[in-house]
Amino acid sequence: MVGEEDAIRRARLVLSLRQDGIMDRRLLSAVERTDRTRYCPEAFAARAYEDRQIPIDCGQTMEPARRVAIMLSALEVGERHHVLEIGTGSGYATALLARSARRVVSLDRYRTLVEGARVALKKDGITNAEIVLGDGHHGWPSGAPFERIFVSAACDPVPAALIEELAPGGKLIAPIGGEENGAQTLVLFTRGADGLIESEPLGPAFAGRLGSGIARAL
Repeated sequence: MVGEEDAIRRARLVLSLRQDGIMDRRLLSAVERTDRTRYCPEAFAARAYEDRQIPIDCGQTMEPARRVAIMLSALEVGERHHVLEIGTGSGYATALLARSARRVVSLDRYRTLVEGARVALKKDGITNAEIVLGDGHHGWPSGAPFERIFVSAACDPVPAALIEELAPGGKLIAPIGGEENGAQTLVLFTRGADGLIESEPLGPAFAGRLGSGIARAL
């Protein structure tokens, strides 16, 4: 019964994302196949699909599933892409990336989160994601270049190492903002064939309306 209820919640989430204008089949399939309760603390499992942040270990939070999917849709992850994720957290976004891309390297500075994500991903049958304990500011030079880079933690500016590790034609998405007022803007960075970086603000990082036709209001 619990499995059926979770499947229904995932199907409703996919429907909601379609209504938001997300038509990326690989991403939608990943959302439908990924049991979010596997990555959620047991005490909050019943609220795993609610449109709210969920506290996890080390003072961190899981962003709502819908927000995560909308952010990932902007990256347009393909099946041949190598992806770098900065901020593993619960591992839920890692699972979605892994089911959309060829390979994922995910970095987190908290050992507890790294170990927890490894366990959850293994139970979920994910075999193409490497979870690394490390400082995301330095990226992962041994695996570079990456076609896609997903930064879940706010930064201002984006660490130079991450820009350097972005492949030609690659995309990086990150919430950019100052610490004083807490305002953050979701920004998409693209490296052109000439090596130059273009940036496109998509709107408030975790509230308001995303631009470029990506989705309706969060």
